[in-house]
Amino acid sequence: MTLHTPHKHEYCKNIAISNKHTFDDLLTLGFPKGPGTDRVFIVRGMVEDGAHIYITSDKIVDWVKKDFVELMVGRKLVSVNYDELF
Repeated sequence: MTLHTPHKHEYCKNIAISNKHTFDDLLTLGFPKGPGTDRVFIVRGMVEDGAHIYITSDKIVDWVKKDFVELMVGRKLVSVNYDELF
């Protein structure tokens, strides 16, 4: 498995995963300090798999069926105004 970021091709490559690893585990490996204040990580597939966005608490093997996969990791600013939602 290889992680890409919008600014660095092949940020972290040749990652071996087991049946119990989640996308959160992968993010902790690649980004141990976390996404930063008021941000969350977004994990999505590359173009060839339809660019799905994955829930980070899901097990990787439940979604990824290939032996080698490339994933794009980005960050998104989270500022929710609940008054606008309800």
